[in-house]
Parts: sequence; structure tokens; C-alpha cells
Amino acid sequence: MWGFSPTVEVVRENALPMWFATTSEVDRWGKESWCSIESENIECELQEDRGTSATKVALKIACSQGIPCDNIEVSDINLTYKGAKEGGAAISECSNVKPKVIEPTSIQMGKAICCLLLIAMVFRSHAVVVDIKARGAKGDGKTDDGPVIKKAWKEACAGGPSPSSVLIPPGTYMAYPPILFSGPCKGPVEIKANGATIKTPPELARLKSDSWIAFQHIDRLSVIGGTFDGQGHEAWKNQKCADTALSCQMPVNLRFSFVKNSLLKGITSVNSKYFHMVIFACDNINIEHATIDTPGNSLNTDGIHIGHTNGLNITNSNIKSGDDCISIGDGSKNVHIEKLTCGPGHGISIGSLGKYANEQPVQGIWIKNCTITGTIISGVRIKSWPGPTSTLGTATDIHFEDIIMNNVENPILIDQQYCPSNRCNKASPSKVKISNVCFKKIRGTSATKVAVKMDCSQGLPCENVEVSDIHLTYNGARGGGAGAISECSYVKPKVMAKISLRLVLDIASVIYTVE
Repeated sequence: MWGFSPTVEVVRENALPMWFATTSEVDRWGKESWCSIESENIECELQEDRGTSATKVALKIACSQGIPCDNIEVSDINLTYKGAKEGGAAISECSNVKPKVIEPTSIQMGKAICCLLLIAMVFRSHAVVVDIKARGAKGDGKTDDGPVIKKAWKEACAGGPSPSSVLIPPGTYMAYPPILFSGPCKGPVEIKANGATIKTPPELARLKSDSWIAFQHIDRLSVIGGTFDGQGHEAWKNQKCADTALSCQMPVNLRFSFVKNSLLKGITSVNSKYFHMVIFACDNINIEHATIDTPGNSLNTDGIHIGHTNGLNITNSNIKSGDDCISIGDGSKNVHIEKLTCGPGHGISIGSLGKYANEQPVQGIWIKNCTITGTIISGVRIKSWPGPTSTLGTATDIHFEDIIMNNVENPILIDQQYCPSNRCNKASPSKVKISNVCFKKIRGTSATKVAVKMDCSQGLPCENVEVSDIHLTYNGARGGGAGAISECSYVKPKVMAKISLRLVLDIASVIYTVE
């Protein structure tokens, strides 16, 4: 039994030791008192606590949502609130606790005693945990559990200011599109899907939206774990449908729009029909330990596409795709990508830019400590559209550093003549200005004779492109020839250190031209 002077506060966080903290107008020991209990199963008593509280909240017990406190005994508590500012009776705040109320407990204001019915009133958990299995989800991989998942989200989203959770237990769930998780919510919401696999039907006839699962207008979202299987094999056979957008819509596996201050951790996305993940108009997003997997011949299956987003960190992730591992579109700012493995795919790309009206600048992009293996078209790339319809844009403050290339086509590429399927007129130069770009500490092997290619805009030449500590060898698998070479035009470079582009790593002389 521990008896403390007011106020009494019990705090427990996950599986950490339980700490009882007490503060008062004059502590009996002359300082703040702490008592630590190193146990998972706590039985404790709060008895014979009496006196005055300088705070309106006289009794606070905030326990773990995952492992609620058990067998907390509260008896003979008599605390008086003497606050001069707020007035009213002293109150208690308690969550995630199973109490034992032995004797009447009074928290009083002056001589007026407010008897609290602790079981019914005080010890209520403000957090909401919604288990979809408990709400009727079958988890048999055949029944459409989408409606249950959507109802679970609505319940958690409306749960209140304390964190709420949607629990998707291990199993296989079918969820027909679209699945929309919409806010704003009353508090933080977490979706826990560790060990769960969620699938969408493979048939194109069931497509009703440009997204399978979409999150929008949410603050403080967490998505933890889960495998999201787009079953896209049939869709990959109909890529002209996705290219023309005439006969059907190809859905993105996971779309996040207007989401902020959020964490996506341990997510696996496989076999998406189109892009795996889209991050649009978001702020302060962290993606950690993501796994994205589709075959290299699955066209238009970009791993993560980013646009109009400020503050995005992607770390410790692995992406295999049939298109760009990561594509960074207009309006992207303060994007940090680190410890990423990419391949197969088309590498890590900024762009394409200059295709649409009113594009926003790309600025503050850091791609560091990554490994790119077996990608075609490029390793790291900046690309923009030429032609009379090319629109104004800028890309600046871009850094590619500490990158390993393993048998990669065009390891370093700036392509301002980007024109897939010859759908543009290259006679007119791109109107996107590229400046302040750094390629540093990039090494490995090139599958193409041209290891560094900078094909900048004749109308707006690239400026302040820094190239240093580049060591790329041509492995001779394609094209033949003695050594790796560079081809650069309409660029004003800063060559800061040795550049090695030879089969046997002797120093190559690299000449940049501004024509």
C-alpha cells in the first residue's frame, strides 16, 4: 500500500514499469516522490489520501491501452480543490483501468462533498479499440469484409480525444474497393494489422474507383503492419487501359491525401494493379520498414509516388516494381529517403515535370545511403517533358549521395527530353529549370556504356550541378566498348573531385559542354 499526498497520479506506458507520481502544495518529503514497481501484473492500493489539491484534477490514473491496469484499489480518498481560478469541484481522470472501490471516495470543494461513483463514472476508458473480428469480419479470404472494416474505422474515428485503434487480427481478409478511411477524427487513430493480409478481387470488372484503400483528411494516423495484396496480374495485361484511361480505372493500392503528422510502419504492398502508394498533399509523414513487391514486367506499378507534400521521411524500406521505385512529383518539398533498396524497377525519379499547368516547385530532396540493383532506364533521375505544351517549373536543392549501383542502366541521368511513347514534340525545349543539384559518392557498375548522362533544356540550361566522388565501372554486358563514358549538354557543372568512369577504374576526363 502506498499513500501519497495530493495529487495522486498513476501512469503506465505499455510494458514499462508502473510509476506512481505525486505532487502537492507541500510534499511530505519536501520533494517530488516516486515509487517504481518492476512487474507486469500489478496489485496496488490507494488508501487514506487526504488534503488539498492545487489542481482541478485531483486523481489521475492513465494506464496502458494495450495492457490496462488491473486490481487498482481506491478507498478513503478525501481531496479538496482549492484552485482560485477555475472553481468547481475537484475531478478525476482515469483510463484503461479495472478498479476496486472499497469505501466511499470523496473529492470535495470546500465543505461540499462530491461523492464519485468510480465504477460508472471515473474509471472509464476514453480510448476505443475496435476489433474487426469482434464486429463480424470473417477473415476467410472470400467474404467481403470491407463493410466491417469501414464501420470499424468510423467507430474509432469518432472515439474521442484519446488514441483509438482498429485491430485487424492475423488472417486473410477480402475487401472490395473502394475502402475509404475519412477524417477528421476526434483523436489519433491507429490501424494495427500485424500478421494480417488484406486482398482485393483480381477482376477488372469490380473496379469502381482510382483507389482501393484511401485515407484522407486525417491528423495523427498510424498504420502498423499488414500486407495489402492488389492481385494485379490481370490488370498488368491491360496496361493500355491504364495509359488511355478510356475503358477502365486502375486503382492505387494505398492512397494518402491531406494526411499529416502520421506514421506508416511495417506495411507490405504486393501486386498492385497500378501505383502501390500515393502520398498527395500531406505534411509530416514517416514511412518506415515498408516492403513493396511486384515483378519487373508489371508496367506502371510505381512503388511510392509523392506530390504536393511537405515533410516526408522514407527509411529502411525495400521496393521492387515495374516502374519507378519512388517518383517525386511537383509540389514535393523536404523529402528525405534513406536506407532504401530499389530494384527491379526504373530507379528513383524526380518527375516527370512540366506536363501539367500550374505545377509547383520541387525543392529540398535528399536521397542518401541507398542501393539500386538491376534497374532499367535509370538509377537516379530527374526528368521533364519538352514540347510546346511543356509548362513552367523548377527543381532545386536536390541531393543524391552515398548510393551503390549494381548493374544499373544509366546510373546518373538528367533527362529533359523525356517523351515516353513519343507523345510530345522534342523540337521545343523543356521549360523546367533544374538547379543546385548534387551527385556525390555514387559508385558501382553500369549496365550501359553511358554511365552519366545530363541532357538538359536548351532553353533553360541546368545550373550549379555538382558532381564529386563518382566511381562507376562499365561491366560490358551491353553495348561493348572500352570504358564508361558521360554525355552532357546544356549544363553548367561544378566538378568538385575525381570522377572515375573506366572499366579498370583509371581516371576519366569528363568534359561538360554548354552548347
